[in-house]
Amino acid sequence: GAALTFAAGARENVWAASEVGTSGISVCRATWNEIRRWVEIVLPGHPDDPFIVVDKAGILWLVRLEVADGDHLIGQVACAYLEPGATALVEVTQPFGLTEGYRRPSIGIEATGALLVAATKDGATQFARSRDRGATWEVVGTATLGANMQMGTIHIEHGSVTLSGYQEAGYGGYTGEGIHVTQSSQEDLTRDDFDAPGSDEMFVVTAVPDGEGIPPRSCVARDHAGA
Repeated sequence: GAALTFAAGARENVWAASEVGTSGISVCRATWNEIRRWVEIVLPGHPDDPFIVVDKAGILWLVRLEVADGDHLIGQVACAYLEPGATALVEVTQPFGLTEGYRRPSIGIEATGALLVAATKDGATQFARSRDRGATWEVVGTATLGANMQMGTIHIEHGSVTLSGYQEAGYGGYTGEGIHVTQSSQEDLTRDDFDAPGSDEMFVVTAVPDGEGIPPRSCVARDHAGA
C-alpha cells in the first residue's frame, strides 16, 4: 500500500491485494478516507504467481504468469494496471514478449517513473524496463544484479533496486547455499558493493531446493530509512 498526503492536509490510504483462486487471479484495491470501497477484478484463464505495486499516482501495477492450465506453466510474463477509481485492468505489452519459461515475476517503479519487471529464467533473474507505461519494453542485458539469483523479488527504494534470491553454493566465492540479497543504484543494474569493494551481496539464510529441485522462494522489502 501507499499513503498519499494532499495539500489540504487530508490523508488517503490506498491498499491493494491479490489472490490466486480456481477461477484465476482476483485483484482488490481499497481507498480509506471518508468512504471505504473495494473493487474486485477476476482475470480469465489460468494466470498464476501475481505481484503488485502501487505507484505514487495511486495506480496499481500487476505482473503475473500466464499458464496453459491449472498445473502446467507456460511461463510468459504479463503486465496490467488499474487506474484509481477504475473497475477494469488495462493490459500492456508483455515485458519479455512471448518468451516462455519464466517464474516468480515482480515489478517496481523507478525514481524516473519507469517500470522495472524482474523474473527468474535459466538460473538467474532477468530484467525488463519500460519508460512509456508498458507500451514498449527493453531487456536489461547488462544486469549483473540477478546473476545466479533465483525465485526472489525486487524492491525499489531511495533510487536503489534490491533483489532477493536463492543462490547455489560456491557461486562467486560464496560458500553459503541459500537466500542472498543484492542491490544496484546503476542504470544498467550492475551490482553495488554493500560495505567493501567486492562485497556485492549479503547472505541471509540457508535454504535448499525441494524434492523436485525447485529453488526456494523469497521476497525483500526496504523501509524508508533504508533497512
